[in-house]
Amino acid sequence: MKRDEVFSVLTPFFIQKELSKIESAYNLAKLAHGYKDVQIREDGSRYIEHPKAVMMIIFMLFGIKTDLKSLLISLLHDTKEDVYLTIE
Repeated sequence: MKRDEVFSVLTPFFIQKELSKIESAYNLAKLAHGYKDVQIREDGSRYIEHPKAVMMIIFMLFGIKTDLKSLLISLLHDTKEDVYLTIE
């Protein structure tokens, strides 16, 4: 699912301020996993596809449609382990 498709699915459930937080988390995850030197998964996909997919699974499959923190955490869940970012 492309970025624009993800946000079109999320838009009816969140106000603009919340969507901005999701977009910031998405951009940080994308940056953390390589903006120029993109990290690639074993299946050949860009690593950002994994956290994005996790967020959409939580949102669509588990029906967690209003828990902003869970969606933000799902996008950022690998940034601490995989790259040189600190929690701060």
